[in-house]
Amino acid sequence: MFQSKIPNYAGLPGFRAILLSVVVFRCLAEISAQPYPVTVTVAVTPPYSSKIDTYISQPDKIIAIVLNTAPEAVQVYILGSIQSEGGINVYTDPDYRMESPLHLVPGVPYTLNRYNLEEVFDENHLECQGITLREVIYGNGLPEDDYVICLRAYDYLTGAPASEESPLGCSNSFRVLDLEVPILLTPADGAEIEPNTPQNIIFSWTRPPGAPANTMFNLKLIEVLPSDRNINDAYNSATHPVFFETDQTVTSYVFGTADPVLVTGKTYAWMVTAYDPSGQAVFRNEGESEVMMFIYCTASSSAQPPP
Repeated sequence: MFQSKIPNYAGLPGFRAILLSVVVFRCLAEISAQPYPVTVTVAVTPPYSSKIDTYISQPDKIIAIVLNTAPEAVQVYILGSIQSEGGINVYTDPDYRMESPLHLVPGVPYTLNRYNLEEVFDENHLECQGITLREVIYGNGLPEDDYVICLRAYDYLTGAPASEESPLGCSNSFRVLDLEVPILLTPADGAEIEPNTPQNIIFSWTRPPGAPANTMFNLKLIEVLPSDRNINDAYNSATHPVFFETDQTVTSYVFGTADPVLVTGKTYAWMVTAYDPSGQAVFRNEGESEVMMFIYCTASSSAQPPP
């Protein structure tokens, strides 16, 4: 059902001009087999987001060309859908019409602009199958899957279809993937850390590939009680306030003299949660890394890490 994927040439000079030429060529190539007066060609450019608003608000995320192949001008409105292979369908209310028609001159391609797309995918007239509108707009958005975006033109006066139904009028197939979680680096899991004066421990982790520049990292540190308790159980049942917590824009934190004093012989667990303050990026596992532990002890300590 889906078209082949467009390679990621978005960073190359002239990409938009080349893509525009391709979609216009496709429009013209389809004219001979097209019983309807209008052709619609759609392309979606990477990177691909789970948030519908991203495709509408960012320039050139959706490049949609509408072409009138009839000898006289036509007036149309556009309805759209976002469909997944897994059965999710987010689509414009079939009874909705754009406030003003698109006036299409014969043979002159019309590129849908941001305002056109905002009308088509406005949350006030969207319907859903396989997912709720609340999940799409206010939750994590589109779940991981392969998607296409389809657009179809309708005669503004009669409401009759003016372009072909899917798969014509559908974009290239694109995969929506949630971002990975941070990987904890130091201290290593199960490490025995000797106390220093002054107190100085470096916590570090990775930035997930593709994470936006405004990604924040919440570092949380708890004391494991009793020390041989499963660290995941200890972490999940930790009461608030926890032993230590901070939000960082970078991927490391120096735990020093201004922070709570670590106690010799105690076992501590830590985790980092990545999140996007703007709510656009979605991370797997709600952004939570694995939980790791370390023992704060002297070289002669007999303390052992829990199994």
